[in-house]
This record gives sequence, structure tokens and C-alpha cells, in this order.
Amino acid sequence: MQRSKKIVMTAVAAVALGAGVGLAQAGGDDPPPLWQPATTNAAVPATAEQKEAYAVLASTQRTEDLDNDNVETLAARSGVGMDADGARVIGATDAGPVWLIPVNGGLCLGLEDTADTSIGAACEPSGDVIARGMTVGDGTEIYGVVPDGVTTVDVTPDGGTSGTTTVGTGGVYTVPVEPAAIAVDGPSGLTEFGVQGHSE
Repeated sequence: MQRSKKIVMTAVAAVALGAGVGLAQAGGDDPPPLWQPATTNAAVPATAEQKEAYAVLASTQRTEDLDNDNVETLAARSGVGMDADGARVIGATDAGPVWLIPVNGGLCLGLEDTADTSIGAACEPSGDVIARGMTVGDGTEIYGVVPDGVTTVDVTPDGGTSGTTTVGTGGVYTVPVEPAAIAVDGPSGLTEFGVQGHSE
């Protein structure tokens, strides 16, 4: 499992749980990530492969995508090529939108809290996100996204029984904050990955 890392940017809090490297507008002393986007100040747009796996990335900006001040702030301060103009809203939490954001060499899944103007994101390499999607958490739930065409994921909590979770509009699903294995039958076949401390 890949561990999260938070990058100190401003005094705004956000939590990244799940797999991948985390970027947030707050900091912490998390263990170093196994992967992180390469440093660049230039926005890196979604690749053709990413757009094929997630058609929303190939769409023109919709009204909800234009209200992206927090994404722009995170992108400007991240230093890893986040493309705020290419970011798309793919779902929502009780607090605000769920964003899919292109980044240098991968994609990020962001959770925005519109009330306190915070945003946090977890990023993973492109190949992983295209094959099986990715997750990010807010301390209450873990939110995941899967490639287009995937309608369910199998979730097996550590020491528990496997169950099926339905994928909603935008390819987004939610699971409880607990160590678990998630199995996705995606474009590359069946892929399993761990979230929140699951040991594979």
C-alpha cells in the first residue's frame, strides 16, 4: 500500500486517507510516500490514456468545474504540475465537491470543504489510476473513483467478509474508514489494492 504525505502549503486543514500520496493545504509528519509527482511549476494536462479511462477529463469545463478557486490555490502551491483547468467535479460529499485532477505523471482525487475553503487530495501514478482507480478519505469515509464502465467494487475489511459496493454517478463510491482490500474489475482486469493500513 502506498502511504500518504501531506505537503505544507497554508493553514487550512484536510485529511488524506487511503492509497497514494496526499497533498493538502495543511501539514503533517506522515511517512514518506512510495510515489509522488515529479516537481514542476507547469500545469500538466490529462493524457490521452487518462481521458480514455475517465471521459470527464476530455469534456469541456462545466459550470461546477469553473468554481475551482481552492483547486487553483492547491495547484499553484503544490509544485507538482496540478492542472486546475483540467480538474473536473465527479461527485460530492456533505462538505463539498469531489475533484479528479490531472497532475504530473498521475491523477489526484480531491475533497473540498466549501464551508472552510479547504481542499485535500491524494495522488497516484497514472497506470494505477487507469487500471483500478484510487481513494482519498476525510476521516469519516473513504471516497474512491474507478474508471468508466466499472459499476461495482468488492470490499473486504481486514478479518471481515467481502461485500459489493455500488459505484455511483461519476465513478465515485464510498467505504468506511477501516483497513480493507478493494478489488476492481477494470480495463486491465481484476486488480486489488489496500486502503487505510490494509496489508496486502
